Amino acid sequence: MDNVIYEPVPTWYFPDDVTIIETTQTSVTATITPYDPADAAWHIELVNLSNGETPTGIPTDTVYTTSFNISGLDNSSTYAMYVRTVCGGYNSIWTYYPFEFNTQCGAVADFMQGWESG
Repeated sequence: MDNVIYEPVPTWYFPDDVTIIETTQTSVTATITPYDPADAAWHIELVNLSNGETPTGIPTDTVYTTSFNISGLDNSSTYAMYVRTVCGGYNSIWTYYPFEFNTQCGAVADFMQGWESG
């Protein structure tokens, strides 16, 4: 045996699941299924894929309940949600894959039918 590498086993894991419950034009409601029932806080990173954003690893929100709502989103957009468990001075790794959702379309204010033009 030439090389031995010691890596501590993480004691905190990302959630088992995230379920998108509802979206509006500017918000998302979701639920988290924790890995451990004692988990009580999670970092969320929302990435607006429609604007060409990419994940940064920097949380955009922190939630303290398994059911939560995040507002202030852009309408008619596709988002990717990454989640990690907050564990005191340590944090779990981010979810391996994002949970994607679409916000609802915005209202159309300048619609013209134009049947008579032609």
